[in-house]
Amino acid sequence: MFTNSLEKINMTTTNCVFCKIINNEIQAHVVAQNDLAIAFLDAFPVSNGHTLVIPKKHHQDFSRTPKEEMHAVTDLAQEVVKLLDRSDLNVHGYNYLSNQASIAGQEVFHFHLHIIPKYATKEGFGFKTNKVNILDLKEVMKLIKP
Repeated sequence: MFTNSLEKINMTTTNCVFCKIINNEIQAHVVAQNDLAIAFLDAFPVSNGHTLVIPKKHHQDFSRTPKEEMHAVTDLAQEVVKLLDRSDLNVHGYNYLSNQASIAGQEVFHFHLHIIPKYATKEGFGFKTNKVNILDLKEVMKLIKP
């Protein structure tokens, strides 16, 4: 995980590994692209076909990505899933994941959507939950909408 100071450094396009991929400074296995987004195989996959879909312009995370580029990312993600479904990988399902901030596991501070193919229930990516103090839903709504 990156510290806050490293997050600030990585927010610039100069130091961003994904911007370097877009600018052909780093090689990647490009699966598909459109005018505003590009999809490539994850260099550190958790399953075969694990693909990242990113906007071609640098945006730090999900909430900072403009709608037009977000639509391009999701359109391309659907195209990638269709490619994977037609492939010889024999994919049975998918996890879609995006982390925002270090505390959530974001390591590259350029918005990206993981498409993680699933081959078996307990293989590859999975969720682990820890017990936390969950408030009553009415209390949560009061905190969201005071």
